[in-house]
Amino acid sequence: MSIYVRPECLGKGYGTALLRQAVSELRSRGYERIYVWTLEKNHIARAFYEREGFAHKGNTVEIEIGGEKFVELRYEIDFRAEDAEDDEYDVPGLAQL
Repeated sequence: MSIYVRPECLGKGYGTALLRQAVSELRSRGYERIYVWTLEKNHIARAFYEREGFAHKGNTVEIEIGGEKFVELRYEIDFRAEDAEDDEYDVPGLAQL
């Protein structure tokens, strides 16, 4: 899954709404783990995913864009452990599908 938000739209809640809707939909379809990739240097995106419960598990990959090399980090959220404690993933302000 990838989410891109235009710079002028940052901080307005669009990315949060998109991610929470996607997570809710994937959960309703039975997915137990969800992962996203983000550039190592994209500290805004990394903080965003961490606020939403995703964690970097150590997976990295080097990619090349326009001849320049970048490192991407894999962030993951795993509901299996959470489900053992709680039956529902609470998505604040979002109706369950």
